[in-house]
Amino acid sequence: MINEESETNQSWRHFLIDLDQAIYTDRHDPSERTKVGIRIFMAIGLLDGGDHSFLHDDLESFFLVFCGYVQMASLAKALAL
Repeated sequence: MINEESETNQSWRHFLIDLDQAIYTDRHDPSERTKVGIRIFMAIGLLDGGDHSFLHDDLESFFLVFCGYVQMASLAKALAL
């Protein structure tokens, strides 16, 4: 993140958040430790570790999140009755 008040406070011009997800930049292999996300919503191609298309994986993940939302919304509606 970038501090908007960087001219008045030079010591906090830039800072990082969420350091528990930080990784070394010289790593090029997508190992299990670098995959971030909730597994139930991750595309199968990403979990298998094979070749993947970013567009396909994004659409698949969106579809899984959407299905989860619909399921939870219908469950909440049924419990409200």
